[in-house]
Order: sequence, then C-alpha cells, then structure tokens
Amino acid sequence: MKLELTQTQKQIITLQMQQSLKILQMSTLDLEQYLQNEVLENPLMEIEMPQEEEDPGETRLKKLEWLESMDNSNTYQYDYFSQEDSREQPLLEKDAQDSLTDVLLQQLPGFRLSSSMELLVRRIIENLDENGYLTCSKEQLAHYLKITQQKLDEALTILHRMDPAGVGAEDLRECLLIQARRMESPHPLLFKLIEHHLDTLAKNHLDKLAQVLNATIEEIKEARAQLLSLNPKPGNGYCAYNAVPYIRPDLFVVHFEGRFEIIYNDYHQPKITLNAFYRNIVNGGDKEASAYIRERLQKAEQLIASIQQRKATIMECAGAIVRRQTRFFQEGPGHLIPMTLADVAKDVGIHPSTVSRAIHDKYLQCQWGTYRLGDFFSRHVSKKLENTSQDMAITHLQRIIEKENPKKPFSDQQLAEHLAKLGIHISRRTVTKYRELAGIPPASGRKRY
Repeated sequence: MKLELTQTQKQIITLQMQQSLKILQMSTLDLEQYLQNEVLENPLMEIEMPQEEEDPGETRLKKLEWLESMDNSNTYQYDYFSQEDSREQPLLEKDAQDSLTDVLLQQLPGFRLSSSMELLVRRIIENLDENGYLTCSKEQLAHYLKITQQKLDEALTILHRMDPAGVGAEDLRECLLIQARRMESPHPLLFKLIEHHLDTLAKNHLDKLAQVLNATIEEIKEARAQLLSLNPKPGNGYCAYNAVPYIRPDLFVVHFEGRFEIIYNDYHQPKITLNAFYRNIVNGGDKEASAYIRERLQKAEQLIASIQQRKATIMECAGAIVRRQTRFFQEGPGHLIPMTLADVAKDVGIHPSTVSRAIHDKYLQCQWGTYRLGDFFSRHVSKKLENTSQDMAITHLQRIIEKENPKKPFSDQQLAEHLAKLGIHISRRTVTKYRELAGIPPASGRKRY
C-alpha cells in the first residue's frame, strides 16, 4: 500500500453566498413571493407590502415622495457631456380598462334572450381566449357544455352579432368572414380570398390570384385592401384577466442635460424589518429561546444583506450597460454597439455568470421604451467587423428596404451588396437571417403591383 499526498483547489460556496446568488437571479415578482414565504417561517421578520389599490393622485404624491427621499444607493449618475436639451421622461402608468369578457357580457341584456340561452352565451364568452377566439373546436365545446350542435350554433350566431366584430370564431378564416358579412359593401372577391386564398395572399402572389380568380390585379388589390381593414384579433387591445402581468421596470434611466441618471425602482418592493420584541429575547434568561432567536436573527440579517447586495449588483451592471451603450440611450434603437457579458463583468469586477444572474428577468425603462437588460447585449457581425453589432446591421437593412422600389424589391443578394457599400460585409445567408429576425418578408412578399 502506498500513501500519497495531493494538493487540489476546490471552490466552496457558502449557504449565504448560494442564497445571494439565488436572490440576485430572481425577478421582482419572484422576490416578493420569496420574501412572503420567508416571513412566514421567521417570526423575527416583518414585511410591509405596498398598497396596490390607491387613489391615483395619492399614488403620484407617494411616488414623488419616494423619489425625493431616495438615498444615493438608489441612484447612479453617468455624465457624458452632451449639448442636447434636458429630456426628462415621465414614468409611464397603465390605465385600467374593461376585459373582453366584461365588454361582451355588458351587451347581453340588449338581446333579450331567454334565461337558458343567456346562460349558454355567457358560458361561451367565458371560454374565449384573449384574442376573442374559441379555445377549442365547436364539437369539443358542444360536448363540454352538454348541448346539441344546433343549440351551440344558435348561441354562436348571437355572439357573432356582438362587438367587437369577429369574436367567437373557431379560426382566422371564420373570424374574417364574420366581419366581412357585416360590411356594407364587401368586394365581390373578398369572400373568395378569405375562404380559399389566404395563404397565397399572404405570400403576395397577386399575379397568381388574378389568374385563378379570372380578375385583374387592380381588382385583387381592392379586395385585399378591404381584407386588411379587418381585425384578425378582435379581442386584442382589451384587458385580459389571464394576460401576462404588466411589466414593472426594475430601473429607470432618466435623460438630463449632459448626463443619465439610473433610478432603482424599489417603490413596490416589500419592506423587511426585524421584530423588536423577539430581538429583546436574545438577551433573556431562557437559553433555548435565546439560541433559537439568535439563529433566526442571523438568517434574517443575511437575507436583508442579500437583498441589499442584489440591489448594488444590479445598479453596477446597469451603470456599465449605460456607459457602453450611451449612443442607444441618446439616439434610440439601432445604435447598440457589440457588448458581451464578459465586457460588463470586466467593468464591474465580477464573474460573467454573476452578470447573467443580475440581468435575468430584469427590465429597464428609458425614453425609448421598456427593455429587458439582456436586450442591450448584441454580438458583433463578424470577427472582421468587431465594432458593428447585429442591431446596427439590421437597422441598416431596414433602411435600405424602406428606400427600395416596391415594384422591384431587392433580393437578399442585392441587399448584401448594398450593405457591403456601407462597409458591412456579410453573406446572403446572414442577410436572410437578419431579415427574418426583423420580421421582414422576402422580396416576393414585399412586391407591390
């Protein structure tokens, strides 16, 4: 038997560090839920939840008080010495509105239906998705409601007479047909286009449609214009109870003259405090009680420290992003420079994986809109074009297409040649990839007859 001594390096992550990394990666909503669960398990911790439903004027006043009372840890200033005028942007607020379900149910009394039919229509309305479509096939819906197909058709006929027009459809074709039937003067070709040629129309093959329908291209264009006036998602624009929650920005970037200021949004974040009564027991005579309270006190203090560290890390990463992407915050989308996690990690002095956790599910609001922090990271087009990001290339691509002759749109190869004249040398395949990322159809789809 031979004994040997070997020396190895092993990274040990403490429980407190694991908790800090876990909290750092949480979104604002996840953190709120996490804190509520922790308070239930730790009697030393008390939580003060923000009031969600308040008078709008009172809410604005509290926000102003919050802004005025912030300490330096809540703000980060970055001066860039611009000569532009001050452009402070107000914080956006979302007005409450009725859901699609509410709007439809409010119309029911006007039809003077029998109690059984009104109940049936009501149940169908409650089974519509956020776009106004049925959530299942008519056969499945009839089976679920335990009614005949004829009874279902009667109820759907009533629903199809409601506003917005097109609700209660099973698919896109039916949705458009419902709206077309309610038009005062529908084009003779409109119903044929909807029923049989939506796919061909989507590809912009008007010449083929003209041959198939024995019509002129001008007639096809007139019918298409009417079709485009219809709404493929009649429920869109209404508040939906099951919709994705309104995004609450974690950070605000306010543009002042000569500088940007980053504001950490903890207005809605629950406030954690320590219960003074239990803290006094630590110095009491009961050793078991004191030991238990001391342990809980330590966990509570570690949690508070992790939350403070989360805030500091997010602010540092956001500051690095604003410094590197100054041109974006000055001029708007299309001006991102190439930037990686490693770049920000180097600026802040942390590991790229920590940056990844810090930007995960975090949102920033500036004068150009609300963005995920991850949206500000853009790769370079190629190793030869390290200063040109994909965002810049796509912006130039969009500008070239905007100026093209709509009757003779550029092919992807021609687009690549135009980009090369601007110093952006990429292949035709890369142009196709960027065009698709921007949601731009190919030349055949952009052609105007």
